[in-house]
Amino acid sequence: MVTIEQLFRQAQQAGAAEIYLMAGRKPAARIGGKIKNLDYPELSSTEAEKILLEMLDAKQAAQYRETKSVDEMIAFHGIGRFRVHIYQNDGVPSACVKIINKKEGLPEELKALAGITQGLVLVCGKPHSGKSATLAALAEQMLAGRFMHLVTLESPVEYPIEAGKGLLSRRCIGKDTGSYKEGMDNLHESADGVLIGELETPEAVQAALRAVKMGLVVLGTVNSVDADTAVERIAQLSGMEAPLQKTRVWKMTKAVIQQKYELCESTGKFVYNCEILKYNS
Repeated sequence: MVTIEQLFRQAQQAGAAEIYLMAGRKPAARIGGKIKNLDYPELSSTEAEKILLEMLDAKQAAQYRETKSVDEMIAFHGIGRFRVHIYQNDGVPSACVKIINKKEGLPEELKALAGITQGLVLVCGKPHSGKSATLAALAEQMLAGRFMHLVTLESPVEYPIEAGKGLLSRRCIGKDTGSYKEGMDNLHESADGVLIGELETPEAVQAALRAVKMGLVVLGTVNSVDADTAVERIAQLSGMEAPLQKTRVWKMTKAVIQQKYELCESTGKFVYNCEILKYNS
């Protein structure tokens, strides 16, 4: 039977962004923006359950049995880091696995954003557009350039970040702190900046806006096609009064990075493209 290490290694070597594992289907991967079958036979229900649940420790397995879903970071020595979402699919465990490939360096126009010391800095784009990698690279650039204390509130912790000249506190929701609110309650005045991986829930958004009001720089990602939609999404989740939601969020926003992963016609390869919109600077 195929091992999970073999699958992950082949997918990573093929340049995949994600891996899909389902009973009754061949293992598949998203390569160059398209989903393709890997060179393995279909997984039986027994095989799918065995290889997926073997990745979980006792606590994670208990969570899966209770909620039928678990979202965790898993690392294999010599292979890499993977964000694994295991969920119930027609009574059998299935998985979507995100391959964590660290972004090496930033374009000069993105490096300039590392000088922002207060306000909201967003990375927006569709799923699979590399938002989290860009966010981590920007955080690393900030820490490399000045002595600051950056606190992350993530669920789960994804990309490695070098502390550089600064101090880095990485807090995983559910492990290092009970919630985004609790994580913010524990910050007090100790942080200069906060990274909140995904601004997709009212609690995460409200924690981010609270940090901005404290005078901190806040980095976060939003699943949206453009800057206006991103700000509108945050406004809807903010808990503010409806007539002023969007205006207030815009006033807090310093920059939005609109990121796309698209086909380059001249090379035939998929590349990351981004547009930077600056506000209130």
